[in-house]
Amino acid sequence: MKDDLHLANKISNKHINYAKAKMNVRLAAQTLSNSVADAIDFMREDEHHPDFINSEATCQFIRNIDQLFNLCNSRNPIANGLKSKVDGVNLKWKTSFFRKLCNYLKELTDKDGKPLVEDGEHLFLVSSSQLSLYVEFVKISSQDKKTLLSMF
Repeated sequence: MKDDLHLANKISNKHINYAKAKMNVRLAAQTLSNSVADAIDFMREDEHHPDFINSEATCQFIRNIDQLFNLCNSRNPIANGLKSKVDGVNLKWKTSFFRKLCNYLKELTDKDGKPLVEDGEHLFLVSSSQLSLYVEFVKISSQDKKTLLSMF
């Protein structure tokens, strides 16, 4: 890919060549965003670019990670959807959605069909203990008539 090609307004060379910034969450959130998935879809479906053939699974992965980031980063008390505050009203829905995303991550495989969860070097895994902790925080917050603005 050329250095002057930007798939989305925030994607630059540092996003593509990320070796020096592997632990930069902001960079990961920008790279794994719906706008990037939309740009890939555009290149595949509208431009018929050969580098984007069979990129549907990549777009699904990006969108799922974007949703997970949104679910785990609910800081705005008046936001809607995945970015909304966590309270007793939406606990069941958010927990179910969180489980769905965790199951998706657990089912990912490499090109040879080997589950990525067996290769701890290449995939973070959201554990069931983190989900349980999340549910307990929300239950406590709900009892005190408080809301949880961020899971992590």
